[in-house]
Amino acid sequence: MIKIRVENLFVKFGEYQALKGVSFEVKAGDFIGIIGPNGAGKTTLLKVIIGEIKDYTGKVEVYGKMGYQPQLNTVNREFPMDVFTYILLPVYVKNRRFTRKERERALDMLKRVGLEDKAYSLVGDLSGGELQRASLARALLSDADILLLDEPDSGVDEMGKNTFYELLYDVKKERDLTIVMVSHDIGLVFKECSTIMCLNKTLHCHAPTEKISPDKLKEMFGQFDLWIRADKHYEVEHRERSI
Repeated sequence: MIKIRVENLFVKFGEYQALKGVSFEVKAGDFIGIIGPNGAGKTTLLKVIIGEIKDYTGKVEVYGKMGYQPQLNTVNREFPMDVFTYILLPVYVKNRRFTRKERERALDMLKRVGLEDKAYSLVGDLSGGELQRASLARALLSDADILLLDEPDSGVDEMGKNTFYELLYDVKKERDLTIVMVSHDIGLVFKECSTIMCLNKTLHCHAPTEKISPDKLKEMFGQFDLWIRADKHYEVEHRERSI
């Protein structure tokens, strides 16, 4: 079953071409990792899919309910908001109110991600890993069957990453989630994802992880500052601002 279909997508900001002729399909149950350099259009692609960017040409079809976890650095941690309100905010924006049932679900979701004792702490007091778990709870509160994650491991230490992905896999299995994840951690993408998309304004590859050779990827993306530091460690060196 197809959950997301993108056909011949072009996005332009003034004279800047962010995406050019991108086409792909996401099937139910996929865990797709999107990799590429800064400025490749990865975040732009997610924002088109969720409907935040509407000025594009091409076709984008979504079959299911989406949850979205934005980049950590887009969250205003200075705003005096508690964690409970933070995860319920999308519900309030949509309905202009919280129901008792939604409050109960929010508290249950915070318990699920291990943050029940942080419900009334300020968002700004959370660690990077805690904020990512709160953001995941917020995305899941919508009963999404499609989850879009934009660098969910950013700012999280290795132990925190393990906890985060264990939680993600548990919820994925329970709810039969389809996941599309942007990440700069190439090693993590090869480890966790079933499918890899290589994006740099155009789509350079889209295939099951086992069919993509890291060495071939290095050769293909050499001009994009993709490099291998050790046999099983892959990174992206950032030189441009993310779009």
